[in-house]
Amino acid sequence: MNKKAQEEMIGFALILIIIAVLILVFLSFALRNKTEISESHELNSFVQASLSKTTTCESNYEGNFQNIRRLIFKCADGETCLGGTNSCEILNETLQTILDDSWKVGIDYPEKGYTLNITKEGVELILFQNGNQTPQTNGASQTFERGIDIYFNVYY
Repeated sequence: MNKKAQEEMIGFALILIIIAVLILVFLSFALRNKTEISESHELNSFVQASLSKTTTCESNYEGNFQNIRRLIFKCADGETCLGGTNSCEILNETLQTILDDSWKVGIDYPEKGYTLNITKEGVELILFQNGNQTPQTNGASQTFERGIDIYFNVYY
């Protein structure tokens, strides 16, 4: 009879060990500080609408104002606007205005920060960052011909 009680105690101890290991595995996954970027329809719409915005950069003749999409290509190619204005400067100013007007970030706002990065063949052309980067983020990306990519992330 004593042996039967000892076997039950060993079985009970093994069950407790298995449960403790499972709890530790679950906690390690739950407490992992991993940033996952999920695609957002709102951010995709924002990027698409921003690309269509007309800028003050004129091309070829007076009155031929370029949108942001075309201005990104002009900046990437090192081209200037009509009158010799730097296309990258106008692109920076226009994007900064759009971001400031559209995305209020900080402690008092739902959005804690954002990052907008435009690259050409992996080389950074333009980078805007504001606020804090947190693990909770949504993102949008746009790929163009000639190796130009736009990455926009908003942190919550």
